[in-house]
Amino acid sequence: MAVRRRGKRWAVEVYDPWLDSRKRYVGTFDSQREAREAEAREVSALARRRPAGGTRETVASFAERWLDLRPRQKESTNISYREQVKRSLKRTVRSPSRT
Repeated sequence: MAVRRRGKRWAVEVYDPWLDSRKRYVGTFDSQREAREAEAREVSALARRRPAGGTRETVASFAERWLDLRPRQKESTNISYREQVKRSLKRTVRSPSRT
């Protein structure tokens, strides 16, 4: 996030993880206060934004999908990775209940 002075006005740019360029120009404002308020609105809007499809993907669903998206040449490697992901997810899912 950046609020910078550009001449007599204040410019706002925000980091947007959904864009290839990663930075999105919000606009220019007459005062620093207006620029900071615009920046806060944009950051809040980005925090509420969801990925395409309107769902939030879990680590578990991504790990399972990753195995299909990036298969290795040797089938034995794919089988080994699949087992490791299953074991890791079982440990991860149980961990929060131990507290």
